[in-house]
Amino acid sequence: KYQKYRPDEVINAKSINRLIYSLSAFFNFLVSKYNYPFNPLLNFTKLKVNSKSNTESLNKSELRIIIEHLECSKENSILDYRNYLIILALSSLALRRNELSNLKWSDINIKERTIIVFQKGRTYKLLPLPDKLFIEMSIYKKMTIKSDYIFTPIVNFKTKELNKPISTDSIFKIIKNIASKIYPNKKLTPHSFRKSFIEICLSEKIDPSSIINATGHVSLDSLRYYDGRDNLKYNAINEILDIIWFVTYIILITSELPIIRLFDT
Repeated sequence: KYQKYRPDEVINAKSINRLIYSLSAFFNFLVSKYNYPFNPLLNFTKLKVNSKSNTESLNKSELRIIIEHLECSKENSILDYRNYLIILALSSLALRRNELSNLKWSDINIKERTIIVFQKGRTYKLLPLPDKLFIEMSIYKKMTIKSDYIFTPIVNFKTKELNKPISTDSIFKIIKNIASKIYPNKKLTPHSFRKSFIEICLSEKIDPSSIINATGHVSLDSLRYYDGRDNLKYNAINEILDIIWFVTYIILITSELPIIRLFDT
């Protein structure tokens, strides 16, 4: 199967490769142990897997602009408020769109200000709710229909049913529509906000293990896949001499030794 919006990209190519290798190892066992005639997966061509995500992202100022833009228009209608809240939730909780779609009011612990998220791999993660998001969600709840799902359709011309989670396709279209107005030159998707979350946190030197606690990734390798920052700009070489010189300067000062001028003019 291929990505719905990227027909040249295979869905879960890495997972397919792992599955094929496992099956190939199993057939090799059958061939050697039980004289199975051949391994049908021996000539399998490995599917291309990108080393880095090609999803476009936003830097801190760009993300702030899109949130502030939606915040200014949120009072226009329930639809605008919902869409603003969708962006805010994607940005601050680093959610996948299916995770966002399945959020429920009953999963929120008001006293602790936490929310349980059903994530990829059919597991759950417990996330803190930032104050701003918690307040905005509390306001939005009073405006919407009585449903356990936080994000529901505002209108439904087909079946008229509104007590159901918003579809992942609808979330994609909402993001695409908003992005086309604010950043027409960027191909933003719901995953763009998850990737932006990771890159901004890494740029702010937040502990990677803390980022993993938010995103639900299982390893640092998974996290690095979404790090599309400039390798030259974000490079330890840019800081190492400043660190060494600072330490040297402190040693010289504390030891009361004269500072030697390395270059004379």
